[in-house]
Amino acid sequence: MKIDLTIRNFTGENADSYRVRYARVDNTSTPVFLTAGNITAAQFPYTIPNVDNGQYTIGITPVYADLRACSEIQKTTPGCALISALNAQVSGSNLRITYTAPGTVPQVYLTVNYPNGGSYQQAYTNGANGSVITIPIPAGLNGNYTVYMQSICDPDTGFYSPLSPPVTVNVATETVFITNSAAGIVIALVNGITGYALSSGGVANGGSDTGTHTTFTGAISAKWTGTIVSPSTGVLSVNGEAVSCLDLADTNGGSIVFPVATYYTTDIIAINFETGECS
Repeated sequence: MKIDLTIRNFTGENADSYRVRYARVDNTSTPVFLTAGNITAAQFPYTIPNVDNGQYTIGITPVYADLRACSEIQKTTPGCALISALNAQVSGSNLRITYTAPGTVPQVYLTVNYPNGGSYQQAYTNGANGSVITIPIPAGLNGNYTVYMQSICDPDTGFYSPLSPPVTVNVATETVFITNSAAGIVIALVNGITGYALSSGGVANGGSDTGTHTTFTGAISAKWTGTIVSPSTGVLSVNGEAVSCLDLADTNGGSIVFPVATYYTTDIIAINFETGECS
């Protein structure tokens, strides 16, 4: 939108006239000043109509008839209010970003820099979904993600706040792999892998799910729904070596529990549900 820029004499000088100039300064390191002209004291407050909404620096230089040298005095109008809090974390296969922005700000702008040099950028309505934004993590793209946000005071004129301090989130290399090639069933639940949760909806035949885990000791269990079409097994592998095989009961739904063991953060845990029988 357009605004009127009202300029008052803030120099404290009683000069013969005043040279006035102004420049928009938000989101630029090289402001371009425009000259409003020489203003007499009687003309203050002086209004420059119909300028783009934004943050402005105004410069006033007193001018005397005796041509004495005077320095320009500058003041800057308020900027777009800053994002006051920002946090981000990995939630399954998504980044979950929470923030706090003033209620007067209509929109916020999210920037996520990917570890491969790409980025995600998008404007959102402020306060939607309780000031929580969830975006998908690109498949297989691990490393540090850097998250920034800005308030948007006027999307039409590009009146944004400065970038917030960055928040860095590490998306770890995937260490949990669940696959299902057993016909007739859906893997509905996997428990006991600390730090990992099966994605909503489970893993249908032909599907897979991945994630990460932390160091833990315990038993890993799994539940399925549906009816097994032919003899099937659940095979647990650690670092590429099968360590346990359990036959799936031929029932409408069921569960299996693998033996208690210790798993370290770097261990690759794979559970494959497949046709066949344990030898």
